[in-house]
Order: sequence, then structure tokens, then C-alpha cells
Amino acid sequence: MIQFGANACAACREMKPVLAALQREHGTRFTVMNVDLISQKHRGYLQRFRIQLMPTQVFFDAAGNEIHRNLGTMSSAAIVARLEGRPS
Repeated sequence: MIQFGANACAACREMKPVLAALQREHGTRFTVMNVDLISQKHRGYLQRFRIQLMPTQVFFDAAGNEIHRNLGTMSSAAIVARLEGRPS
């Protein structure tokens, strides 16, 4: 799962500790990444992943195919459920 956001975004900052805790607790099962779209090196992701709102979480299967997308914040439980293939 990749979260696209920015440090200037309050909701994105709110999600950072949630994402960090998920990576610590479940890092052997799946990868959780946070991408700061304000960074010049990540600007291309806006168009590539069609990001229109921050934060946006994009979920991928093991083959790298997008399987779900969420706009806004998500609870830790909802993220885990989605990563495990259950409806959140």
C-alpha cells in the first residue's frame, strides 16, 4: 500500500504514525509506504497514479496491480482489512 500525501497536509500528517505502526507490526506480511508529493523527485506520481486528493491510499496485489483506492484518512483496522482482502 502506498499513501500519497504531503507534509503540509494535516490529514497526511495524521496518517504517518498509523502507517509507521502498521509497517512495524505487519512489515513481514506487506509493505506500507508514504510518498510526499511535494518532493520534486515524486512529482511525477501525481499524474502516474491519478492523485486528486491528499491523502490517497492505493492498494496493490502481489503482482503490483491496483486493487483498491481510498481518498482521505483510514483507520489502522480498515487498512489491515483491505490489505488482507477483506472489505473495510
